[in-house]
Amino acid sequence: MPSDAKGVRTHRRQVHICYCYTPMRYAWDLREQYLSQTGLDRGLRSLAANALLAQLRRWDRASSERVDHFIAISTHIAARIRRCYGRDATIIYPPVTVEPRDDAPKRESLYLTVSQLVPYKRVDLLIEGFRRMPDRELVVVGDGPLRRNLQLRAPANVRLLGRVSDAERDGWLARARAFIFVAEEDFGIAPLEAQAFGTPVIAYAGGAASETIPGLDASAPAGLLFRDQSVPAIVDAVGEFERDPGRFTTDACRTNARRFGVERFRNEFANFVATHAHVDGSATR
Repeated sequence: MPSDAKGVRTHRRQVHICYCYTPMRYAWDLREQYLSQTGLDRGLRSLAANALLAQLRRWDRASSERVDHFIAISTHIAARIRRCYGRDATIIYPPVTVEPRDDAPKRESLYLTVSQLVPYKRVDLLIEGFRRMPDRELVVVGDGPLRRNLQLRAPANVRLLGRVSDAERDGWLARARAFIFVAEEDFGIAPLEAQAFGTPVIAYAGGAASETIPGLDASAPAGLLFRDQSVPAIVDAVGEFERDPGRFTTDACRTNARRFGVERFRNEFANFVATHAHVDGSATR
């Protein structure tokens, strides 16, 4: 749940378990980016916004003490919970629900990303990377406040489709040469949905990608991870991928996706609740 939902007040006979997607980004890690995006990074409005966010961080930290047990969606988020709230968290990965279709379409040469078009997703870097690779095609599925600006900047080999139906999205996932993304993801559902269709992933190694995508150092790699969130790193990663795409098999990708299946999530979450569903001395309320 969003971290602000943990502020709910409970009584002493209830156990408060927080399944935390992330501590609120705009108050902690991405404060400067959000202020810049909204035009609140200068002048008196900046002073007021920073004062408000400082107050919000104090509330966020204080409300974390009402939680009896934290569950994090990745090791990456567990570390953020420790840094922001001073609390430990158990890791239970979210479920991946997309199932491969029997009538999977033929693979095409295009690269694909599925993403909200917001600043931290860094789709702008992808577009600039493919500007330097005019003989390769990038398809962008998703919408958001940056769409118009990105559309104006996109070269001829980049298509922004906006919001599409689930069936159309799955079709793109199934026929893409590779799924590519540059965001520092808290978990990253879309890359694993691509893996469920046997599609390899090219991903920035920051965030949770190094937890969820077996890279070239794995015995059965399902993707390629790059270390810098930059245009040259994207170009180099695509080149490295194309040097030997046969390293990334359909079976390896689908096997990786199955690690995050719905039944696994239900069992892990149910077991956690059954183990901790009692009021004990750890309650902080």
